[in-house]
Amino acid sequence: MGIQSVETQPIHLSLKTLEADIYIGGDQHHSLYNKWKLITLIENCTLRDRSTNISFQMIYNILHASNKNSFSLPSMSLEIFKMENFDPTIETAGMSSEKRYHTFAELSGLIIYNYEEDFSNSSFVRYVMHLKIKEIERRGLKLIFNKIQQPIKFMD
Repeated sequence: MGIQSVETQPIHLSLKTLEADIYIGGDQHHSLYNKWKLITLIENCTLRDRSTNISFQMIYNILHASNKNSFSLPSMSLEIFKMENFDPTIETAGMSSEKRYHTFAELSGLIIYNYEEDFSNSSFVRYVMHLKIKEIERRGLKLIFNKIQQPIKFMD
């Protein structure tokens, strides 16, 4: 009597869309690399982080962790409300916001290939930056930074 076996193919479940509130935090060690590699494979990926003070270096790490074959996917979207202050040793006085963001993105190995500012809301300014890594082909990221405006105080 012979034993029969049925060969099965692995089941590939793919998540096509993800929209989530997340907390990236300051912890960018190697164990997060694999998590970002999986997240960046999701075709339509929209993330929001209301708490983390995001830096361009963090964005570089996220994009660098992305799967090498993910460059053909549409850009991920990350909406943030806090952005790390820039390097105080670099003179930024007189620089436009756009020039400042381009400078610090480039220092972190990123290119901003599209930039927009939206001042239509009086409580915050929305900066939209489309980013990619300079030297390697990886998935892009649409960064939406909602910078809260400081209220203007009038003297009595």
